[in-house]
Amino acid sequence: MNDKDVDKLAEAIVNLMMAKQKEYDEVFLEDIKILVDKEPDIEMVVNDDKAKVSIKIKFLEEELNDMINEQDFLSAAKIQKKINALKHKYNL
Repeated sequence: MNDKDVDKLAEAIVNLMMAKQKEYDEVFLEDIKILVDKEPDIEMVVNDDKAKVSIKIKFLEEELNDMINEQDFLSAAKIQKKINALKHKYNL
């Protein structure tokens, strides 16, 4: 398996994880809405997908800095590709 295959696999895994997380989020939001209907004093704030992706990008950027500090430039390049792909996909 070469680097391109690893990148494709990583991208596929991330996409599947994000899709599954979106399903979980929808169920969670429904549960929260039911709770809010029962308890009117509760205030609900919802983050959108871009906010979640921004958090993921910040995490990846921290990993990127760690790899650069460790002089693991191959891993740093792979992480940078993931960051660029997410930024491109979500127009960030």
